[in-house]
This record gives sequence, structure tokens and C-alpha cells, in this order.
Amino acid sequence: MPMTSQPSILDEFPEDIERMNACLQKAGRTTSRPAIALAWMRYSGRLCASWLALPEDDTVLTETLLTKTLLAWLPATSNGPKRATTVDLPESLLAEASELGIDVAEAAIAGLVQAVAERRASLWQQENADAIARYNRMVEKNGLPLEDLRLF
Repeated sequence: MPMTSQPSILDEFPEDIERMNACLQKAGRTTSRPAIALAWMRYSGRLCASWLALPEDDTVLTETLLTKTLLAWLPATSNGPKRATTVDLPESLLAEASELGIDVAEAAIAGLVQAVAERRASLWQQENADAIARYNRMVEKNGLPLEDLRLF
């Protein structure tokens, strides 16, 4: 099976990503779904899989997610020290956010976390584009490695 880009992973495993997100939130970590998907995809790749099945137990899953290896692939979150900054926003957007009860600071953090995760994913895809293309060509030419040993 050729490697796929991250957006299809988000579409292919939404329940897994949501469960990982819930486990991370319970552990006090917040990050975006694309960052979670990319981190799990990289973790899976280190174990020679495109996407590992999640452990059934949430405690085991949380421990796996909080390993140093996996944490290194997740972007910075809203946890930790904060620094004040000034951002000019359209008045109409601020008024609508206020009407809807949206915390502007939290929304800004969530948006920035999402942007960082998307940029990391994009950079990872660019950095690995040649390797992915080579792998896909090899699969097209030779089929999957060890395909003759599959039981399904």
C-alpha cells in the first residue's frame, strides 16, 4: 500500500484521532488533530507500520502518547508560561465572538497550535517527499514487501 498524505489519514482514522485527543486532554495536553495524526503516523512508521492500531486500554494509550518520542512530534501547546502579545482583529469578528461566548485568547491559542501543526506536517511531507515517492514507485513495481506472507 503506498504511503498517503496526512489529510487522508485524518479522514481514514477519525475515531482513533478523536480518542487520542481525548486521552491527551485528560492528561492536560492540548494539540490539534492534524498534529496528533502526524505524530501517531511517525510513531507507527518507526515500528514499520503506516498506522498502528491503538491500544484498547485508554491508560496504555495515554502512556504511549506521553512517551518522550511521541511528545517530541507534537507541537507546543497552550500549557506552560505565557507571554503577552498584541494582535489587531476586526471589530466585527470580536463582536461576533463575544456574542457567541467565544474566549478570544483560547481561540487564538487553538488557531496558532493548528497552524504550527499544519506547517510541521507540510514541512515533514516536503522533507520526505523523495523517500515517499521512491517507496511508492517500489511498491508499484514490485508489490508490497513480504506480500506473499500475508494471511488475508
